[in-house]
Amino acid sequence: MALNNSSYIRLGCGMGRLTQVIDYVLPAFYKLHPDFRISLRSFGSADLSRMVETNQIDIALLSSVKKSPNISYIPLGNIYASLAVPESSTLLGDIVEEPGYPYPVLRNDRWLSEPYICLDQATSSGRIADVYFETKGITPKVILDVGDVSTALTAIESGLGNSILLSIPLRGRAIQYCCLPDLNVETGNFNIAMRHDYFVNFAAEDLIKIIVENFA
Repeated sequence: MALNNSSYIRLGCGMGRLTQVIDYVLPAFYKLHPDFRISLRSFGSADLSRMVETNQIDIALLSSVKKSPNISYIPLGNIYASLAVPESSTLLGDIVEEPGYPYPVLRNDRWLSEPYICLDQATSSGRIADVYFETKGITPKVILDVGDVSTALTAIESGLGNSILLSIPLRGRAIQYCCLPDLNVETGNFNIAMRHDYFVNFAAEDLIKIIVENFA
């Protein structure tokens, strides 16, 4: 089907952000622009960056990647490695707010005896968790292996277990991030990315504003 580029936006995001885009960003956008058409694709940040640069995607939400001179970036915030637990977790009775930490701090090791959701090493979260466990000499109580952050978030929200993740925004999710004192690692930042030559029309401008409101 032939598409009119003036009323068509190609949007990309990671799997972990897909639910929030669908639940919050798109409904707000379509209230303003009901006749616009959006192509939504989900890939890893490195792939999204390449697709923006090669004009396969117009606007992308991506985590830290090597910055390209051909892409403009709008920063949305920093990303930390954190322990994600269900909002119903009894661990939340042990967390405390402390200066210098982006989330409440969990200073005991009780979480190690609880079920753990393991992310594939192909993901940044999975690699960071594996290095952490190897460095500490810890073997978590793994009950579920998953291949992407979106699946991990759904499993955590369902109360199946906890997982070490990169802290993407979690509006509307029944999940709490906790800082572990020896895992207070800032791993980079989160951005909106567009080609320098991408024409930001009125609808794209509104879409960017909505993304900032939901993710910054």
